[in-house]
Amino acid sequence: MPSQSRTLSLCLLAAATLSSLISCQQLNPPKKVEETEKPKAKVRDQLVGVITSVNKDFVLIQKYGAWNVPEGDIVFSRGENGQTANLAFSGETLGQFIAADIRSGTATLKDGVYWRQVLDQEATTISPNTAPGKPNPTIN
Repeated sequence: MPSQSRTLSLCLLAAATLSSLISCQQLNPPKKVEETEKPKAKVRDQLVGVITSVNKDFVLIQKYGAWNVPEGDIVFSRGENGQTANLAFSGETLGQFIAADIRSGTATLKDGVYWRQVLDQEATTISPNTAPGKPNPTIN
């Protein structure tokens, strides 16, 4: 009965193959689908001045135009060789000059002073009613 032994051999081979596939599947469980990441806040760095004097704990900044930086916003300096310093506006002004405390980092003469604006995510979202190319809804 060679056909029965051949059938039995094929069945045993199929069972062994199937069991090895199942065990391999258990060793490598399927990866979890990661939740979609929240969109990162959009930021814009605006040059607002230059450092004209550096002391131990504070700097003098010559502002470029009107100083429209809200209190508590991020202000930092960045030099030509990559060094940065976090600055805090102290509230003291004299004409076109502003004093700022050095919170961390290294500030040097002629470093650019930047204001980091965090743009509102919801303000940059386009709704279907205001998408470009769509007529504005009319109010009756």
